[in-house]
Amino acid sequence: MKKIIVTGSEGFIGKNFLDSVKDKFIIIRINEDIFSTENWYHRLEEILNDTNPQAIFHFGACSDTLETNVNYMMERNFEFTKILADYS
Repeated sequence: MKKIIVTGSEGFIGKNFLDSVKDKFIIIRINEDIFSTENWYHRLEEILNDTNPQAIFHFGACSDTLETNVNYMMERNFEFTKILADYS
């Protein structure tokens, strides 16, 4: 069975996607908890290298249009996505 990584599986789109594929793949979920680690980017790279997924479905991001913390937005919407894209 193929392994996939799914981010943002707590959100509306991610949750519905997960429900539709849960019986077809081995699913590795990466959720908001990853950012509670100071070196979250190293942890993300470890997960990617250890699981060697066949696909990544990235639905995770901060979509709050009123968020004013630039570092928070850059970390979640740029850096996290960049690492996933570079790995892909």
